[in-house]
Amino acid sequence: MTGGSVIGVCIGEATPGEASFISREMPVTGEYVTLEFEETRVLGMVESLVRGSPAISGDIIDPDVVERILKFEGSGGQYVRGRVRLLGDVKDLRIPKVPPPPGTKILRADTETLRQLFSTGSIRIGTLLSNPEVEVKLDANMMVSRHLAILAITGAGKSNTVSVIVEGLIGLEGMPIIFDMHSEYGDAGFTSVKKIAPRLNPVYLSFAEFKMLVDVGKDAYIQERLLRKAFKAAKAGMKGRGSFIEKILRKLE
Repeated sequence: MTGGSVIGVCIGEATPGEASFISREMPVTGEYVTLEFEETRVLGMVESLVRGSPAISGDIIDPDVVERILKFEGSGGQYVRGRVRLLGDVKDLRIPKVPPPPGTKILRADTETLRQLFSTGSIRIGTLLSNPEVEVKLDANMMVSRHLAILAITGAGKSNTVSVIVEGLIGLEGMPIIFDMHSEYGDAGFTSVKKIAPRLNPVYLSFAEFKMLVDVGKDAYIQERLLRKAFKAAKAGMKGRGSFIEKILRKLE
């Protein structure tokens, strides 16, 4: 058996995608682990943890009882239950076809295994939170040949991640094109940047597109009605010369 220290064993029912375990020590949520079964070594992640004590159960309603138990038995005898999400075979990250059997040991993933999985790319974006010794690198060829989504809550660092990836692509002599809808990357400090100011001919926009462009809200019914009338009138009057926007503004005055 290869890997790090044993942190628990599988108990109860399991599926090819997740398993329950029990442990005497406290792992960390988000920690990577490995399991070996059916001649396969599988990578997993600790997804949830519960700590309990057989002596101090949830049926106790008197705090004095807890104090007496702690006085005579101490804080020992606690257990930790958790769930592990199985991410796939460490060789190719394919989900196993069979679940791990009860009693399967769960080991802390060793640094070398994590490096083989996360550090073989060409663009470094950071390190693993659970193991800072492991650099996380993306495969540039695979990334640019497929769709890529960067998903996170507000403030989690999506824009910064994009900046790091773009800088990495530039370092590989790539030429990324950024549609900067919110003006987040204009002052990011990239090398060899060519800014292209967007230009649209509003004459060729539909009213729905034009309304979105000028940011008329969906609840602004009066503004939408007035803008629609001015938009149609300006369209009808575009046979001659003159600015389309100026025609709309004159209709709105």
